[in-house]
Amino acid sequence: MWVGCIFLYHREDYIYTSQLSLNGIFNNQLRQLNIDIFRWISGILGSFSFMDICNIFIGKLPQKIISFFCFLGKNTIYIYILQSYFSIYLLKVVKIERIPIHYLFNFLEAAFVIAICCIMICFFESIRIRVKKLLKKGE
Repeated sequence: MWVGCIFLYHREDYIYTSQLSLNGIFNNQLRQLNIDIFRWISGILGSFSFMDICNIFIGKLPQKIISFFCFLGKNTIYIYILQSYFSIYLLKVVKIERIPIHYLFNFLEAAFVIAICCIMICFFESIRIRVKKLLKKGE
């Protein structure tokens, strides 16, 4: 069903080109409501499809990959916070002018940022464990 929603998705359904004006007044409220409902249905069906695919393949993946995804799931909020600071402050310093923006570049950038965030989370966790040990020794 989700694949069907993809084929029914048109350019005017994108959130960037929908008919919502800046002052919050819709040009055509019924059309906008249809677009919003279609987006919600597509999103829910896409989420369920992704969960079904994960359930099919989860038993076939190596334990290291499953552990990695569990680590990402447990630390999602930290990754979100760290990547926002990383993207806002550090990536603006590194300007890459001649690389065209496309999906492979975005994927590599996201993988790099997630890797840096995972390293930082492991570092912070090791500091937290060391502080706990030091506090217990001081008692």
